[in-house]
Amino acid sequence: MTDVRVLIQNVVSEGTETSSVFFSPAWVAFHNGGFDTFTTPEPATEGLERLAEDATFDAITAEFASSESGIDGVIEANTTSGAFTLGSLGLGAFDVDGSLYRYFSYASMILPSNDAFIANGNPVAFDVFDESGNFLGVDTIVNGGQDGVWDAGTEVNDEIPENTAALGQTEPNTGVDENAGTSLHVGFLGSQRLGGEPGGILTAREDADFTIGDDGEDFEIARITVLQDVAGATSGDNRLNGLETPDSIRGLAGNDTLNGFGGRDWLVGGRGNDLLRGGAGDDILEGRTGVDHLLGGAGDDMLKGGAGNDRLNGGAGNDTLMGGSKSDLFIFNTNEAFDTDDVGVDTITDFNTDDDFILLDRDTFAAITSVSSSKASPGFSVSTEFTVVDTNAEANTSEALIVHSLESGNLYYNPDGATAGFGNGGLFANVTPELEGDNFILR
Repeated sequence: MTDVRVLIQNVVSEGTETSSVFFSPAWVAFHNGGFDTFTTPEPATEGLERLAEDATFDAITAEFASSESGIDGVIEANTTSGAFTLGSLGLGAFDVDGSLYRYFSYASMILPSNDAFIANGNPVAFDVFDESGNFLGVDTIVNGGQDGVWDAGTEVNDEIPENTAALGQTEPNTGVDENAGTSLHVGFLGSQRLGGEPGGILTAREDADFTIGDDGEDFEIARITVLQDVAGATSGDNRLNGLETPDSIRGLAGNDTLNGFGGRDWLVGGRGNDLLRGGAGDDILEGRTGVDHLLGGAGDDMLKGGAGNDRLNGGAGNDTLMGGSKSDLFIFNTNEAFDTDDVGVDTITDFNTDDDFILLDRDTFAAITSVSSSKASPGFSVSTEFTVVDTNAEANTSEALIVHSLESGNLYYNPDGATAGFGNGGLFANVTPELEGDNFILR
């Protein structure tokens, strides 16, 4: 048996939580290839109809059990409703016999909608294990393109609020029967793909058109990753290494070192003062308790410090950094001269101007002449090297070297000073609260 984790994330980048599309909890299964969730243009089963119209799973779970094809479950997001709103995550745990159940399937309702859903129509599209039962993993992104969002064909897409889940419907199975087959979804009323005037969905949620951007190919909706779980001992200091496949690595107790290496990994330090290195791939690192050091590495990573005075360094890629409680240090260094490709643009979501600090390495931000500073004595000894401006345009011609724009929260490195443009510098972070010089440490 293999301890497997299924990680699901809403990766919609258009709009906000109240203006864009989202999706229901997800049904997932590991199986022998003998269960087909749907086949176009055949009619949906009762199980798929209930999932696609009302986001209920009893019927499809019963159908899967009758097929005797494998094991299944439902994964909810870390939200109050369990639905996957913008940026939310959900994680499910399964013990899988890879020699019996090689394949992976998923299905979830698109919200709001009458009967739109995402799922893999080909039951053997995703090999989690090879023919010998060795773990391979899965990491896939579902978009709004030609193999992304489907129409169950069971309910007319009238988008009348009382018929449409997450728009105004109060009871299940209240829409108008369509009695058609499953098919690619043509888009909501007024969408770029379908055309015409906006209907109920795009009127209520103006950014919910999943067909924009190369006919939906650029509109990412969900990222689904199947990871192999690696857990440390309940005591002692452990060194846990992942593989080139997607891994879920948990440190538990002790001062642990966790290395994700290749693939998309989820690293959790647990108790103790832990060192987490994501490596390649778009990783998720969580320090939890203790004084933790999180290094994202390459890729667009998500770093969560948790409780403790943590150090977060996203590395290359466009990372999301969340320090958590206490005094956290957000580090920007490459040990070489500034290069946007090496630094990326990191978003700090919870910067506390009273407790947190941004550390700038002077080898990377080489134009800075201020002397090194510390938590006890932070800031720029040359006060003109940092400033706050009202707009991004003003940042472009500011004389300061580190410039924070109140318009956007953008933080720029500006080695060219008042000369238009940023020379070999550029945007490297986004921080929402207005910063002061004393929010920085120079090393």
